[in-house]
Amino acid sequence: VQYQAGNNAAMATLFAWYGKQYGEVGGQHVDVSIFETQMASINGRLGSLVQYQYNGGLSKRTQPGSRGYPMGHYKCKDGYVQVNGGGVRGWPLTVKMLGLQSLENDPRFAPPDGQLNPESKEEFERTIWEPWLMERTANQVMEECQKYEIFAVAVSTVDQVMNNNPQFDFRGFFVDVDHPQAGRLRYPGAPIYNNNGWWQPLKPAPLLGEHNQAILEARPSTREKDASQGHWINDPERPPSTSTNTGFPPQDGNIKPKLPLEGIRIIDVTLYFAGPYATMFLGDLGAEVIRVEPRHFIPTGGRGSSAFPTKEAEEKAASSQYPNRDPGERPWNRVAGRNDYLRNKYSITSDMSSPEGKEVFRKLAESSDVLVVNLVPG
Repeated sequence: VQYQAGNNAAMATLFAWYGKQYGEVGGQHVDVSIFETQMASINGRLGSLVQYQYNGGLSKRTQPGSRGYPMGHYKCKDGYVQVNGGGVRGWPLTVKMLGLQSLENDPRFAPPDGQLNPESKEEFERTIWEPWLMERTANQVMEECQKYEIFAVAVSTVDQVMNNNPQFDFRGFFVDVDHPQAGRLRYPGAPIYNNNGWWQPLKPAPLLGEHNQAILEARPSTREKDASQGHWINDPERPPSTSTNTGFPPQDGNIKPKLPLEGIRIIDVTLYFAGPYATMFLGDLGAEVIRVEPRHFIPTGGRGSSAFPTKEAEEKAASSQYPNRDPGERPWNRVAGRNDYLRNKYSITSDMSSPEGKEVFRKLAESSDVLVVNLVPG
């Protein structure tokens, strides 16, 4: 909670500065509510609030695998893994990886009904999945799943994260820092990887009062004279300021306040949560965000389920993402879990695999300022 609020406060501070420096927004008073940052959090709260307004439904915790299997945390040869290999998308990939394509359409396991059957889940995991896992290490399971585009990750201990993590090592995430009291230790470094090196190496935490003299000697003297009024800044006889600039926008309902990112065009080619959530904030702050989406299929992490939902199924479900539990003729426009973070965006559709689609995208890129992508390369 505190971390999320702190990230929002840092973002607000940066954009307040940017708007004043480059957007002619003026000085800003930034007030961050911890409660409000949580209500707008992407980790379920934002979508749940929109869902409640759609149909009055209250989201509930569900058992792992309640929407398909294999899904959840599993024990393997040397530890644990987290796998999301079930459902309409994951099941065909899982059986292909296992070399058991004959099970893809087996009514015991196949979606939709087989993937929701707890008895079928227990049978598959006990007789097929868990024996397969116990023959492989966590890293082997992760690498094998990734070959077949199945979401999976090894569950690491703290020691493994710090001392045996090839991805962090490749990115140079951890850095060694010398501290005059604590000594030389490894610290988490830059959360942003860039090729220009503008994220500075870490400096050790300062000792209490370490920089008193340097800071005090560098600051302007408080006895500096105010040239415009002819008084010293700390002079008790200095008259009060007559400036009318309060730093707040005019209190006129007919005047739309200027936003810091107005005039910036951003191409949004993102899925799931992190990418669309990032561009949501950019749109909130005035950027023109153009979301490029496929028209001929619903990608994983896109606008709802790839399987066309029915009103009957939604009425029986524990919870529903659709207004009045009715997907309608175009459910991709009605799903709460996407409409929450697609606000303040434009949408265009394009088949990026076709020559025409690629040409349209190139033309759009030529007239844009920023491209945001979180898709897997290839």
